[in-house]
Amino acid sequence: DVLTKVVDRPEVWNRPIHEVMTPAPQTVGKDDEVHRATDMMNEGHFRNIPVVDSEENVVGNLTHYAIIKFLCDRFPQEIYNLPPEPDQTATARDGA
Repeated sequence: DVLTKVVDRPEVWNRPIHEVMTPAPQTVGKDDEVHRATDMMNEGHFRNIPVVDSEENVVGNLTHYAIIKFLCDRFPQEIYNLPPEPDQTATARDGA
């Protein structure tokens, strides 16, 4: 909401948050699978999604960056060795 409704609209900078934020944003539960969050982010074109508990209290905020960082930390060999283009393959060792 900040990027799409506030940043380039100085006329709303002094308004209360409830006037510019999405009233009922999509959320994921703290026990939901990550693919549910990524599907929602992809379909809704947003980079953050609130995480709620069973009583709909916000317990966190999941960002696309957090997901990417987790995957890179968990699978560094697979991620960092990907070619820039998916169909590209190395013909020689780097630096050879």
